Amino acid sequence: MKNTIVLLVGLFLIFSLPNCKRDGAQKSLSEENTISVLCSPGLYKVTSEWASEFCSLNPGVNIKVVNVTGSKAVENMEYSSKLGFVMGENDLVMQGESSWKVVVGRDVIVPVYNSENPFKDLIKQKGISPEVFAAMIKDPGMKNWGTILDNGQNIPAALYLIDDPSVNSGVARLVDAGQVEISGTRVKDGRELIASVQNDRYSIGICRMTSLFDAGESGKMEGIGILPIDRNGNGKVDYMEDIYDDLGVLSRGVQIGKYPRAMSSNIYSVSDSKPTNRLEVEFLKWVLTYGQEVLINNGYNDLVYNERLAKVSMLEGYEIQESTSDNY
Repeated sequence: MKNTIVLLVGLFLIFSLPNCKRDGAQKSLSEENTISVLCSPGLYKVTSEWASEFCSLNPGVNIKVVNVTGSKAVENMEYSSKLGFVMGENDLVMQGESSWKVVVGRDVIVPVYNSENPFKDLIKQKGISPEVFAAMIKDPGMKNWGTILDNGQNIPAALYLIDDPSVNSGVARLVDAGQVEISGTRVKDGRELIASVQNDRYSIGICRMTSLFDAGESGKMEGIGILPIDRNGNGKVDYMEDIYDDLGVLSRGVQIGKYPRAMSSNIYSVSDSKPTNRLEVEFLKWVLTYGQEVLINNGYNDLVYNERLAKVSMLEGYEIQESTSDNY
């Protein structure tokens, strides 16, 4: 996904987006140079960085970021048509046919294993079902490769987790266990988790997908494999489930629904209706292109290229209403 950032220049040329570094970048935004953007608490840092960088590239533009709960964000948007950024379906509580949303990124959680595991061929063949994963999470005594692969080899499988609420909630959703306490060794970040799994060939780790890009050059996961999820629990990784050997294929699988939805959350931009304010639209187009780098730097997944292309094209088709007030 990081490699696709270089394609954004072409994307901007295709759609003739204003280059924020050109002398005339602010001209089209000068009449509507202040907007407010709402966000759920977990996205305050990302939204603030988006706003700060966009404003630094467009002198004279001001974006106010307001940190609110999901329900409060909806209440504010209903009366002021402000943009908002929310995480996942729990935050996406907007109701009514007039509500508008667009996916701008994702938070994807993945289970990983040491690629030197002696059972690696069987791991790729069978994967792990949500039911077995649940048994392993809920009962520390079941945390062994005999349980995972049903191969009679009761070798302990050490579990490493990033100390991150999104990891906990993703695993809990997958195993349908509510706010279950997950027993395992907590590490501070993705780098430490990858190193721990690399140093323990019988271990399993749970981390954000973006952590895997630091495991080797060009997205190659040195010493790391992604543990396949046997979604239908039939004891094997079916052809339609086989998306785990390549990060690009996995990213596409997340987009089209082949990856368990419980392990990923969409990041949405929302409003009570489709944006028609010029500055809001230009900000959103920037978030969907150059702003994707901010997502990556904060541990989230950017959109694949064709998604960005479609969403920017959609925004290009919106009719812009010129504003003469200071409501923003």
